[in-house]
Amino acid sequence: MVGAAAASVVASTYFLLGLPWPPFGVGVAAAVAIVLAGAGYFLTARSVRIATNSGAVTRVALTFAAAVAVLLFGITVTGAVTGIAAGVRFASERPSLPDWVRLAAPARNLTAQLVKPHDRILTNMAMPEFFPPDAPLQLLRTYRGLTNGATAMPADQIILFADRSAGPVDPGYGDLQPGSSLYFQGHVYCILATTQLVGGWYALTGDAGPCSGAAAVVYPSEWIAPERVAAYLEWRRERGLRVD
Repeated sequence: MVGAAAASVVASTYFLLGLPWPPFGVGVAAAVAIVLAGAGYFLTARSVRIATNSGAVTRVALTFAAAVAVLLFGITVTGAVTGIAAGVRFASERPSLPDWVRLAAPARNLTAQLVKPHDRILTNMAMPEFFPPDAPLQLLRTYRGLTNGATAMPADQIILFADRSAGPVDPGYGDLQPGSSLYFQGHVYCILATTQLVGGWYALTGDAGPCSGAAAVVYPSEWIAPERVAAYLEWRRERGLRVD
């Protein structure tokens, strides 16, 4: 009973103070509750001593005891009401689920239909939640003169995710559409289809190799010539490093 009452006072004090200084706010609330309890004990003991010495419960003693009781009760009730109000406010203001959480299920449904066992996927969002288990993922990123992500063989498929409200898949490539051929680290890929996923999110999917009849290959704003990529891969081979 005493422990529960103490916990209630501390929690109420914490909410009453406005959840101060996380994660140390509970300690602050406990310190405030201890100070209040100490003051209450002192006032109560003082009032009892006065009553004992005088041989009667004086008006001052009753006032002290009543003040302490009202103070602690007020803290508990006000803190509880404040806590409930804070919980209601949090529930009403809680932001929507992050995009990747909402996107995970439809993305996985799409990739489960497209990806074959052992297919390596070139993607701009290499999140395991979006793909079948153990699918090899290659991250599409344009680096400043770096050959990171280069491989001797192209990926088997390309799957890119984008939000229409946020602009193109990758600012370096601009607006990609089905029929676009894009270059990445020595290889060319063809965008074949667009699939709507959830909200403004959609996926661009395709295969290795240029699109037939494509006007031109789309290069990122910062790209590395195939000759430099090949030289980098040869350097890795000479040192026994992986190139795929």
